[in-house]
Amino acid sequence: MKEDKKNNNVKENKESLNSFMFKFIEPPPIDNVKSGILKLMNINIIEKKGNKGYITEFGRAVQMLSGLDVNINQAAAILESYNYNCSKEVIAIVSLLAVADNDISNIFEKKPRPPRNNRNIQEYKEKLKKYNNAMKKLAHSSGEYITLYYILKNYKEKQFDIIRDERGREK
Repeated sequence: MKEDKKNNNVKENKESLNSFMFKFIEPPPIDNVKSGILKLMNINIIEKKGNKGYITEFGRAVQMLSGLDVNINQAAAILESYNYNCSKEVIAIVSLLAVADNDISNIFEKKPRPPRNNRNIQEYKEKLKKYNNAMKKLAHSSGEYITLYYILKNYKEKQFDIIRDERGREK
């Protein structure tokens, strides 16, 4: 008799916990789920067969990189870079993003703020001009990731004597 009462209390507690939790936890909007699935399909992480989805071999390889501090797109880029013979470059870009906490703006010096008084307006204009010129030099028309690559390349050329082989590749 006591055990029946105990089992009933456990069932009631589970039901009340479930009803309590469902008051606060909402399923994600269906559009977000569809968008996520479409993204995974576009980068060949999953594929659809009939009414079911399956992880691809490429998806399994991307999953193996999940222990690193990279997101799905970065992991896919690293793996795909092998096919385009640009692994060093892609890994360099992903590494820069990791150091910058995946926020490209953390790599650049912050844009100067206008002064609160007019005494330093000339100094501000000079700093702003210098900042804009530097950003123009670094910016690449193909986007932020190529800009990052050129920043790294420029840094390496200015900071290190790079030894190259007969084809001009880094050793």
